[in-house]
Amino acid sequence: DENFDNENFQNNDDEKENSKWPLTTYFILVVELCERFCYYGLRSVLVLFLKDYYGLNEKEASSYYHIFGAMAYGFPMVGAIISDTYWGRYKTIRNIGLIYCLGISLLCVSAIPIWFTPFDPERNIHKILSLLGIAFIGIGSGGIKPCVSSFGADQFKPNQEKAKNQYFQWFYFIDDVLSLQPALSWKEEEEEELLTSSKKFIAAGGEKSMLAGMPCPDDS
Repeated sequence: DENFDNENFQNNDDEKENSKWPLTTYFILVVELCERFCYYGLRSVLVLFLKDYYGLNEKEASSYYHIFGAMAYGFPMVGAIISDTYWGRYKTIRNIGLIYCLGISLLCVSAIPIWFTPFDPERNIHKILSLLGIAFIGIGSGGIKPCVSSFGADQFKPNQEKAKNQYFQWFYFIDDVLSLQPALSWKEEEEEELLTSSKKFIAAGGEKSMLAGMPCPDDS
């Protein structure tokens, strides 16, 4: 009986240990939350931002929107090749993540209307910075996409299958919930108010993504 109790106690300890998440996985989920908030938030107001802030017509704004989407969904292949061939998951996330942060910074700067206008009244500098920022965000978002979820899974021990499954459930729950942002439709009469709030939204999303720290790997 004593041996049986000791065995049960040991099994309970093992089960607790196997269901425990590594600390780095919580940071990964926070970064994923901020990154998806930034990406989907930008995508949901991008056409309106380009039309009302830069005076682009519907066709031009839609073209930039689709180019942005193509980059975000095309660059995962590039990120996967770089990760598997050269840098590994962590370095790929870190290096391409810096491109992402640069894009967010450029877009935030371009959304400040009083900057550059004394010597550039037509706001060409704003437009160039915006387009560069959008391009870098597309590259960054796509480039890190194939690495983030698997990098989180790498933090678990081989016997932590239960905890790893829970991690994947939360990871894709965050992704799926935030993907609903672009589905929110805006009424025609709300567009003027949305123009101002969209600039704040882009800046807030960028700030949150930049402030979220990247987790360090267990193995370099």
